[in-house]
Amino acid sequence: GPDEVIITMDMPLVKPETIRVRPVEEGLIEVVAEMKKAIRPRDLGVVHIDGEIREMRARARVPVPVETKSLRFVFRKGILEVRLPRRRGRASEHE
Repeated sequence: GPDEVIITMDMPLVKPETIRVRPVEEGLIEVVAEMKKAIRPRDLGVVHIDGEIREMRARARVPVPVETKSLRFVFRKGILEVRLPRRRGRASEHE
C-alpha cells in the first residue's frame, strides 16, 4: 500500500507464542517459529532426506524502504501478517 508493506505467510503448524520476526539487513526480514510437533521429511513425501523439522525459518525481501523499528505482526488462523510502515523522506543510501 502507499503507507505500509504487508507480508503474509502461511504457517499452520507453528506455536504462535514462539514466533519471532526481525530485520536481518536492509530490505530483508526473517521469521522463526517452533513447530507444534516435529515433522519428518518422509511425512511430506521427501524420501531422500532423514531427520526431523522442529523449527520453521523463512526470509522475505521487502521491495521498498521501510521502518523496521515500527514492525508489527499478528498471527490468526495459521496466517502470519507482518506490517512495516514505508520510510518517509529521502531515499536511503542502500537503494
